[in-house]
Amino acid sequence: MALVAVGSGPRTNGGVHYNRAVSVAAVGDSLPPATYETFGLALLRTVAAHGTGNVFLSPVSAGLALAMTATGARGRTFVEMSRVLGLDPSVSTVAMRNHELMAALVPQDGIELTVANALWARPGVEFASEFLDRDRDSFGARVTTVDMSTAAGIATINEWVRSATMGKISTIFDTPLSSGVLVLTNAVYFKGIWADPFDTAGTRPGPFTTQNGSVVQRPMMHRYGVYQYFRTPSVQGIRLPYRSNRFAMYILLPDRADSIGGLVAALDSATWHRDLSAFKATQVELVVPRFTLHYDVRLNGALRGLGMAAAFDDRADFLGMLAPGSTLGRVGLKIDEVQHKTFVAVDEEGTEAAAATGVRVAPQSLIIRQPFVVDRPFVTIIRDERTRALLFVGKVVDPR
Repeated sequence: MALVAVGSGPRTNGGVHYNRAVSVAAVGDSLPPATYETFGLALLRTVAAHGTGNVFLSPVSAGLALAMTATGARGRTFVEMSRVLGLDPSVSTVAMRNHELMAALVPQDGIELTVANALWARPGVEFASEFLDRDRDSFGARVTTVDMSTAAGIATINEWVRSATMGKISTIFDTPLSSGVLVLTNAVYFKGIWADPFDTAGTRPGPFTTQNGSVVQRPMMHRYGVYQYFRTPSVQGIRLPYRSNRFAMYILLPDRADSIGGLVAALDSATWHRDLSAFKATQVELVVPRFTLHYDVRLNGALRGLGMAAAFDDRADFLGMLAPGSTLGRVGLKIDEVQHKTFVAVDEEGTEAAAATGVRVAPQSLIIRQPFVVDRPFVTIIRDERTRALLFVGKVVDPR
């Protein structure tokens, strides 16, 4: 991928088109509060630190699924979850903030956008009506009873994911969940047309240098035009708007392929806002690879590393999910798995992307009850525990 600032005036060349610049600040002023910005960048840093391959996450998808889960948490569990998500430590505030976010994420001209949530409950588990009502009213999450320990039950959940992501993500869980009692799912689907699409006549093979230094050939899309752009001694950035200008793709590009790790490691809210303030309308020669990615990650370790630890072990307190007197209340619940899958395709027309997140809630360490059924001949002993004298001993072969 190459981004080069060009000082010359507009050019036309072999199907290569132009783009008009738009103020980044003006766009940002019209958007809702940056829910899940800090969380999303921290999640990217944490996941990327444990590998050198592609990473593609949806902070909104993961955030909404975990926020729904958090509304049933209490005490330390809720405080840790709300802190990691960057939300105020109040259940009502978490619900309200996410309700506002859901209401704000709506389709625009040239943009298809859907955000969906759902709850999947195992039959026979008594959940608190307040918890179910809150997730329904604030997140639009309806509860469906399904036996997730069966292949048919998992197929039901996966079919919801497939439908909500327009078929881009076919499964969120690949096998039945024997220990699951509740699954909370989120799906996000986005399809945006560039404000000025690339011309396919300008796309031609070009080199792309990977992080390890090897060079591969990829179809590279070309355009000359005025974009919001910035440059520092080591990094360039560009904003690619979609039609209606409400949504945009940003690309941050280090000057060396092997510097991508350092760029990601340093990317937090402060550096992100510093970069945003540096964007200026600039005549740019833009070369971007056409690409498609599928990504799948289990977020347990990353979330623990960010400070959401209690939710995953026997310290977890999710009793706010359960009805008073529920038998599971004596055992307790914890998050057993957070599964996250994404898809993205970038081409001359625009971008299609989808994400699904599944949070599986399961009982904590169960008390194993060894069966003891006296249905065959047995020995019986009556003992004085003080003197250890055996008062009676016997063998019973027929209790009639």
